[in-house]
Amino acid sequence: MNSFNTSDGVELKYEIKGVGDPIILLHGFGADHNVFRFSQKILSKSNKTIAIDLRGHGKSEKGESKVTIDLLTRDLYEFINHLEINEFHLLGYSMGGGIALNFIEKYGDSRIKTLILVESTTKIINDEFWNGGLFLGEYTIIDHIKTLSVMELNWKEFCHDFIKKLTIGLKENDKKASLDDFMNNNKEVLISLWKSLGEKDFRTGTKKFNKPVLVINSENSNFYTKQSGESNSKLFLKGKTKTIKGTHLLVLENPVEFNRVIGDYINSNF
Repeated sequence: MNSFNTSDGVELKYEIKGVGDPIILLHGFGADHNVFRFSQKILSKSNKTIAIDLRGHGKSEKGESKVTIDLLTRDLYEFINHLEINEFHLLGYSMGGGIALNFIEKYGDSRIKTLILVESTTKIINDEFWNGGLFLGEYTIIDHIKTLSVMELNWKEFCHDFIKKLTIGLKENDKKASLDDFMNNNKEVLISLWKSLGEKDFRTGTKKFNKPVLVINSENSNFYTKQSGESNSKLFLKGKTKTIKGTHLLVLENPVEFNRVIGDYINSNF
């Protein structure tokens, strides 16, 4: 893997495959760039694919600073400048979608050609006026407070519950491997990120984004509904939705259809 050092001296790892129009791939909570292994294999036939291990994930270092969505976004900004990319497609999967939206809010959209949000949302916390958030529109601020408490007091319980929701479409051996991998994450990093993600609401800035946006949801996700995708898509001036077969892990479960949808969308807009 390639390496990049942030302004505060943290080494981040990334992988580039292919040549052509760049696509930056942002993974989700507690994952790493390997979630895009099929995407890089398929999409690299026509595009330069760039997949990074976010700070505190995979082979990237954590550093001394508290890891938040804002810090990961700053890392992304520095990383893009390091690569000297003038224009790119930005794909955010799950939490990666929040980083993508935060990037646009903080650094503008002048270099972004298309935005693709996969099993993600503009606001994870649901309330009486918003049900486009996490866990099928049922995750409230009360649930968020309880979850943070469980993460602090019973990390193993949180990991089991989260992976149970995440891996509903996997075989038992794969579920166990996923749980083992997830529990190896840095507890403090994930607690800080979960808290940080719950504080974000990107809905107000969406109408300022005048680039094509595709919101992808899966048919059988335990995280987001088809209606969630439609609600988020409608917030954008040029938003579209697509639902494909799979669960929240559709990136790995249904790579052929998933990457065909990505490729077709990029090519149809440029």
